[in-house]
Amino acid sequence: MKKEVEIKIIGRQLRDNKWDEVVTECKGKYYKEDGIIYLFYEEADEGAGVCKTRITLREKGMQVNRQGAITTTLIYDMGVRNTAVYHTPMGNLEIGTEAKHYIVAEKEDELTVDLGYTLSLGGDEQQEAHLRINAKSL
Repeated sequence: MKKEVEIKIIGRQLRDNKWDEVVTECKGKYYKEDGIIYLFYEEADEGAGVCKTRITLREKGMQVNRQGAITTTLIYDMGVRNTAVYHTPMGNLEIGTEAKHYIVAEKEDELTVDLGYTLSLGGDEQQEAHLRINAKSL
């Protein structure tokens, strides 16, 4: 796959028996080394500035590093509960994640990631969540 990609990320969380969905679309970069895939992109957050994101895809899980208006390192490993602090301009929030399924499908000009996980915010009850990432060569 080429280094320049169009990235679409669909994040969904189940709250009160209803799916909330957030879609992010942007241009970014793809890089692969030693079997590890990296996606890099930047996005502007209204009133909060720019956030740089690096997604690292490994065989058994993924990691999302964000720096800028929002700063955090989220780790999604199969069957392992991870905790991180989500630093935002409006304060900090503790986030817990545990991957339930994780599939990476790579073709010549396209990458798809399907991640199902549980999510807890600020120590509250766990919620079902899903993340789908699609990257296509430009």
